[in-house]
Amino acid sequence: MQKKRIVLAVLIVLGIFFVVGATLIAVRIFTPNISPLPEAIQKQLSFSALVVPEDNEDLKTSDIRFESVEDGTRVLSYTITLQDRKVLVSQYPQPSQFNDVEGYRERFLDNVIQQTSSISTAGGTVFLGQMAKQENKPMAVLLEKGLIVFMAPDQSLSEDQWRMIGDELMLVKPAR
Repeated sequence: MQKKRIVLAVLIVLGIFFVVGATLIAVRIFTPNISPLPEAIQKQLSFSALVVPEDNEDLKTSDIRFESVEDGTRVLSYTITLQDRKVLVSQYPQPSQFNDVEGYRERFLDNVIQQTSSISTAGGTVFLGQMAKQENKPMAVLLEKGLIVFMAPDQSLSEDQWRMIGDELMLVKPAR
């Protein structure tokens, strides 16, 4: 009698593992990938990235690249198209100074982008400013999820347009 209970308990546990495993596999197979990142780039990523979902009808992502810059930092960049405007997005993990050096973030926002305002979005706070070293062209920065995300539009954007971009950004983890 005791042996039958043990066998039944083992069968129940194995059945639960089978159902959970099958469910996880089914979710993986049938959940659409809404990341615009090609699989080859997603496999190269060494950090989680903020991107606009592929199924977004108002914002389209193109020209996706993952490259090393002069100092060896790997940068994900792409272009977001919003109506007749284009925004070049470049992102990489925040340098350690943002956490290690007191006041670094504020100095960065004041000196590098000459912050003029900020907008709260679902993706985080978008800091608006202008590029001091590039003829004061408009730009935005998002400092969220351990990332520094630069956004440089080809034309000025309204706060509502910046909010739309910030609200739509989703975190994509590197593929394994």
